[in-house]
Amino acid sequence: MKSWSLVTCACLWFFVGCAPTLPLDANLNLSVTTQPVNVYPGDTAITLRGHDGRDYQEVVRYVIKDDPPVPIPNRNPPHIVVSEQLADGFRAQGLIFAQQAPAHLQLDIEALLATVTRPKVLYDIKAVSAVSVTVTSHGDSLTKRYRKESTRVSATRPGLDEVEPLLNEQLSRIVQQILDDQEIRKLIAGGK
Repeated sequence: MKSWSLVTCACLWFFVGCAPTLPLDANLNLSVTTQPVNVYPGDTAITLRGHDGRDYQEVVRYVIKDDPPVPIPNRNPPHIVVSEQLADGFRAQGLIFAQQAPAHLQLDIEALLATVTRPKVLYDIKAVSAVSVTVTSHGDSLTKRYRKESTRVSATRPGLDEVEPLLNEQLSRIVQQILDDQEIRKLIAGGK
């Protein structure tokens, strides 16, 4: 009887130990190039607010055949991660952040998800990031939408270390586009 329970425990340990484990959360980490200084006049001020408008919390979702879907949220709310990177870039360009600023920027995360599937033998990764920005300044308003998509194929089940870089690259490129956008710059500066 004792040997039977030892065999059962050993089998359970083997199967549980061999099951793929996924982290509880992702950790998006954006990287934007060094920003030019003095893009804005010295007294230009702005407020920035971020909002996550998605209907789901995860940034990565594994949907593998008969397995239940595995949603993985980001460690920090994505709209805060993107807003902080954007604020750092604007500060480097010379903007001041003040509550009573004449210019306001609203950032909305519309889509942010990397989905891992296995339709046949290979694993497919599809990543989509969509962000909208609305700038209001001196009675004028401008809304811009930015969207990036990418796909990858993997012979083995991709871990977060393969999936996160897709979203990081997309969001970093979107933030850089916003920072470089001449229409946004002109509206924030009030036509100066």
